Formats: sequence, structure tokens, C-alpha cells
Amino acid sequence: MLIVKDDFFEQSMVYALSATWPDIHSPHWHIYNDANSTKLASRSWDHMPRMATFMLNELATLNVDKLLNLQGSFADIEGLNGAGLHYMLEGSHLGLHTDAAKHPIRPWRRVASAVLYLDNCEGGELQFDDEVVIPKFNRLALFTTENNRHRVTECRSKRRSLCMFYWKVDYDATGNTCANFFNTASNNVPNTKSR
Repeated sequence: MLIVKDDFFEQSMVYALSATWPDIHSPHWHIYNDANSTKLASRSWDHMPRMATFMLNELATLNVDKLLNLQGSFADIEGLNGAGLHYMLEGSHLGLHTDAAKHPIRPWRRVASAVLYLDNCEGGELQFDDEVVIPKFNRLALFTTENNRHRVTECRSKRRSLCMFYWKVDYDATGNTCANFFNTASNNVPNTKSR
């Protein structure tokens, strides 16, 4: 399931976060740079702009259960584990994948993700099997993650986003603790409609 909401936050909040966004040379970025993914991601809450902290906490309060027809979901605001600030530069991409199925430390199963875009990006579309989300200033994409293949097309301009991950307690959770990338020749996703 996918929900897209435009003008999610007050514009001034997004402007404030953009103005305090960390430099690409900050030592606090985790760097993903391989055939499947090229992006920067925050490592933790430490050294995060105050507006980012505030907005991520707001995303954590979303009633994801109601919006996505789930039960017992919650945001991981303790360690983020891959959520937080994401920064994709021109030429960056994420190959076709499913998100991590389980938490690396806790008995939790991943059930949803929220992505809030800070920029109108050329390229960088969030592409699912049947829909495409175009990155647009202050647009929120909220989607279920279980067995939900998606990718990010090559960015032709910078693509900054805030991400929050949602989980459910599951002592029997199985699967990867990181994204599961598909080795496909083209990573094409056919028959999609754009939002």
C-alpha cells in the first residue's frame, strides 16, 4: 500500500531544515557506494539539525496503523537504524530491492517506511511495481515494506529526504537485516503510473 501527501509540513519547517542540512563532507554521513546503491545517510541522532530531529519525531507520531491498515506498528526513534537523513547526489540511485525485513538488534519486523522529500528532484523517482512517486518539495510517501519491491531511479539533481521506519514486535521475524537487492539486467519496473 502507498499513500502520497503533498504539503505535509509547514513550508517554513522544510526551508529551515534545508538551511541547516549537513554538508556532503560531514564525517557524520554513512556512505553507501556500490553497484546497488549510492547515497549518504545519517548514522544516528547525534549531530542532526534540530529541525530534522523535530520533524522526525513528528513523523514518528503518524498513525501508520490507520493509514496503512496495519496493527501494532511503531516508529524506531531510539536508534533510527537506517532512517533519518538521506542525501542522494546527481548520479545516485538505489537498485531494485525490498527493505530490511527485521531489525538487526531487536525482535522487530519492518512493516512501513515514510519518506519526506525536501527538493523537487529531476529523476530520483521512487518506483514500485505499479506506481511511481516523483520527488517533490514537502511531499510525503508512506508505504508498506513487506515484499514491496521498489527502487530509486538515477538522480539528475540532488535528492534530500527525511525517512522514518516503522516496525512491529515479532519474536519469530525472519529475513534480512538490510535491504535485499535483486540482480536484474535493467531493474525496469513495467506498467507504472506516476503521482
